[in-house]
Amino acid sequence: MRRECIQAVAAAIGRSVTQREAEDIEARIIESMKQIARKDPAAWQQLGRDERLRTAAKEAGAGLMAEAAKRKQRVALTILAHDKVMNRYASLVGDGLKPFQAVGRVLDDASRFARGVANEYFSGLIDTFNAVHPRFLGMVEDAREAADLVREVFGEHSGNPLAAKGAKAWLETVEAMRQRFNAAGGDVGKLDYGYLPQPHDDIRVLNAGQAKWVSDILPLLDRSRYVSADGALLNDAQMVDLLNHAWETISTGGLNKVEAGQGAGASMRANRGSEHRVIHFKDATSYLTYAASYNRGGVLSSMQGHVSRLAKDIALVEELGPNPNVQWGFLRDTATRTGDADLVGPWLVSTQNMWDVLNGNAGSVVNVRLAEIAQGARNIEVFGKLGSAFISSITDLPTYFVTARFNRLGFVDPLVNLVRAFGKDSRDYANRAGIVAESIISDMNRWAESNIGKGWTGKLANATMKASLLEAWTDAIRRGFSVTMMGALGKLSRAEWGTLATGDRARLEAKGVTETDFKVWRLAAPEDWRGSQMLTLQAVRATPEGTLTAAGLSLRDQNRAVSRLLGVIADESEYASLAQDLQTRAAVTRGTQKGTIEGEFLRSLMLFKGFPLAMVARHWGRMADQWRVGDKASAVAYGAGLTTALTIFGALAIQLKDLINGKDPRDMSTPKFWGAAFAQGGGVGIFGDFLYTGLGGQNRAGVPNWMNLFGPVIGSGFEAVDLTVGNVGEALRGKETHAGAEALRFAKSHLPFMNLWYAKSAIDHAGLQDLQEYLSPGYLSRMRNRAHTDWGQDFWWKPGETLPRRAPDLANAIR
Repeated sequence: MRRECIQAVAAAIGRSVTQREAEDIEARIIESMKQIARKDPAAWQQLGRDERLRTAAKEAGAGLMAEAAKRKQRVALTILAHDKVMNRYASLVGDGLKPFQAVGRVLDDASRFARGVANEYFSGLIDTFNAVHPRFLGMVEDAREAADLVREVFGEHSGNPLAAKGAKAWLETVEAMRQRFNAAGGDVGKLDYGYLPQPHDDIRVLNAGQAKWVSDILPLLDRSRYVSADGALLNDAQMVDLLNHAWETISTGGLNKVEAGQGAGASMRANRGSEHRVIHFKDATSYLTYAASYNRGGVLSSMQGHVSRLAKDIALVEELGPNPNVQWGFLRDTATRTGDADLVGPWLVSTQNMWDVLNGNAGSVVNVRLAEIAQGARNIEVFGKLGSAFISSITDLPTYFVTARFNRLGFVDPLVNLVRAFGKDSRDYANRAGIVAESIISDMNRWAESNIGKGWTGKLANATMKASLLEAWTDAIRRGFSVTMMGALGKLSRAEWGTLATGDRARLEAKGVTETDFKVWRLAAPEDWRGSQMLTLQAVRATPEGTLTAAGLSLRDQNRAVSRLLGVIADESEYASLAQDLQTRAAVTRGTQKGTIEGEFLRSLMLFKGFPLAMVARHWGRMADQWRVGDKASAVAYGAGLTTALTIFGALAIQLKDLINGKDPRDMSTPKFWGAAFAQGGGVGIFGDFLYTGLGGQNRAGVPNWMNLFGPVIGSGFEAVDLTVGNVGEALRGKETHAGAEALRFAKSHLPFMNLWYAKSAIDHAGLQDLQEYLSPGYLSRMRNRAHTDWGQDFWWKPGETLPRRAPDLANAIR
């Protein structure tokens, strides 16, 4: 690097440069030359060499000054975040929590906050989602509408007003997120054309090979954006060299950039997104052409993924500072020095496991092929076995009203809003008010793992959940509760923080709400909706900056107050209609990563078990908290009310399932029945067969009960082995096999839409039962005998009969 270059930069910034800065100057100047030249290549080439150097040096100097200001900002934000986190930790320990329990609560706060951030920005994308209407239960994205949306984002006129409106919503939302992230310490630049994420499928890129990928993408690029330092456009050879490096980065997931001895993913989170984009498509058609061959998922899924990732980044840097890993390490070390064991909650998870889930480490993929195969196997279990999960979900009603009572929401308002929640008006209002349905944000994953994927098996699993009505039911339950709570907070926020009832303030503080958050809420003018004063995100956002300043508050406080509001509401709605919290997700994954042997084994082992784990962690954990703080009367009342209601509705679920399956109701006068009802209502119905037939018995599908211990995926693997190797062995020993019947049963339990609760019996009686009888003589009589032996039941729609001969014998339930 020549001295005059260093001197030029020093003159531009008004001070001498450090040795480290000097080493970086040449690269900066060259990059500055490229950026300036790209804006107006002809004008740049008219400049002399010295003039180019001075101009680029000035630009590089401005960059150094901006970086210095950014470092200063990050130091200040780190100090603020450190004080906030450690004060929260100290307060929790002071309230009687053990050190690592306090750490867990801090992580819970951050998790709720992240959900609130995501909900706000997803609510801004409703017009974007409305612009593309996936067909066939969401399995197929409308290619024409998606293409129109992409064209509008690129600034091309599509003639589709919905697409134009959707593109506007998208661009405004991602720009608002970019600015908020930068205000929290990020350094993401703005493209001078419409931004769209580029979710490359590294497997498809790898399989294509370097040469083919480069030849495919090269004609699609905007060549005017690739210039050398002297302003000349890169020639084909230079472009191929650049794209060869891009292929290596994409196909390896960025591992080619990791230096030996240096771990990946340890850099400051605030630096995410600061890299210059390498691939610039020349127009919407080029983007869509590439997407058809090399992108993962559709346009909407890539947009959703981008917003989810950036919302998580915003939440972590706002809650824990520009470098959350450093703050996390300090917090954990503080708790470790007390000698306390890092095991929290009923499932004894470590806070390190919770952190791995929260920061995304547990969701990262080590081996894409292994992860996709394992995820596909889990998805098959979801669409094959959860067609009747909607019936089990009627136990949402007791948890809905128990959660409403805990939050002092009364009975009438929750009931009225629950009924309204199934209507379009309520749905549209809730989505735009930041109470975004889970089905809009991501996959329907209530009974499955945290995300059921984007491939064909994932689409079938999602479609099965839609077809079963489980998705609509769950969305409505959470929506009804959330609208009720939003109205209650509208009333509550009219009071001063210090005058709140002790219980109300304690519930807010338990969710991480601070006095500052509440002050921002109080400044908002609640919206009137159907006679209720609603504290919505729009109401809080409408408070002018001047009003905030006069109250000693800032836009940063407003950001936090909105996210805290939406996070609290969403979290409580997941008590009303149960969903896994951070602790439960940590218990399921134990910090393992996708695409590892241990990670995929554990995820398969725990499939369908997250729901009962969440029941214990959330509701029984809430009862335990009341007991711990000395409110034993409330704890007993909460536990008794919940147990009674869940058992009653568990009984209803059992009887409904039997009626749907053509059986008469079970006798309700025995302890055995009420034990099964409690197991069903408490979310542990999957283990119910152990209670009656033991490990050596069989479940309702004729599968040995011990297989349930290993989860449905591994259990299906055992079934497949028994179906093939086992039957071959029996045949060689001269024993009678039932390979055909077993194959039919296996296939039926792994096909989509075959076991939907409202169609299952009709499909069975239309011919499947006769086929089963043909393949395994005596099958139908064994089915009837088992029902009579286990529960004293008969069939009102007898197996093998096309139509029923009588109505259900309801008297059997009370004999």
